[in-house]
Amino acid sequence: MKSFIKTNVVQLIAVILVLVGLIFLRGVKFAQISGRPIVIFDNIYLNLVFIGIAIYAGIQLIRLQEVGRKLAIIWLCYLLLVALINQLSNYFSSDTPYLLIPSGTKYPILLVGLYLFALVALNQLHDDKIIDRVSKNDGLSRRIGMILARCMPGLGRTLTGSMPLGLGLCLLYIYFMRGAILQQDMIRLFLLGGVTWSLFSTIDSAAVRKAFEVEQRENSITESVSD
Repeated sequence: MKSFIKTNVVQLIAVILVLVGLIFLRGVKFAQISGRPIVIFDNIYLNLVFIGIAIYAGIQLIRLQEVGRKLAIIWLCYLLLVALINQLSNYFSSDTPYLLIPSGTKYPILLVGLYLFALVALNQLHDDKIIDRVSKNDGLSRRIGMILARCMPGLGRTLTGSMPLGLGLCLLYIYFMRGAILQQDMIRLFLLGGVTWSLFSTIDSAAVRKAFEVEQRENSITESVSD
């Protein structure tokens, strides 16, 4: 009975993730694609990457896949972490009376509900019974890890290795990319942006490959000992 309830909880979280992703997708302003590079990076590229992660995580979580559970945790952690980072300065400078709620928010209750959902979902997704219910697919995890390493360096390591290190690398990548994109000269913009992406992507791809090599060696040792 408890296993059945946990399965329903996971699938409910999955459905909410997909719905939230679709709602966020409607809010992406594609008309800004002709705007400044920093606007395109922040308002379109970053949004589309993390919307895609939310929707794909929900789909895989409905199928009770481990990669869906990890991607959901990544998305939820990123949501809370970025909200905290972005709002801390405004909160302490008294620009807004509420932590994590930007000034001028039209429906703050919806934002509060989203944060509460994120906290509850994170707690549930770390439950041992739910971890036991999901299916592990190393091949799928490795493919998604390599895709993330190319699209958003840092998240590949987050999926396949250390989440704190991966999220830190991801935020550092975003910070450096914003610095590169702020360049006024287009040649310097593409040069710095390309070098930044190449460096971070290479580091993250290597971390993903190493994580699976280590796991394969450990599995081989375990099988040889059992034989």
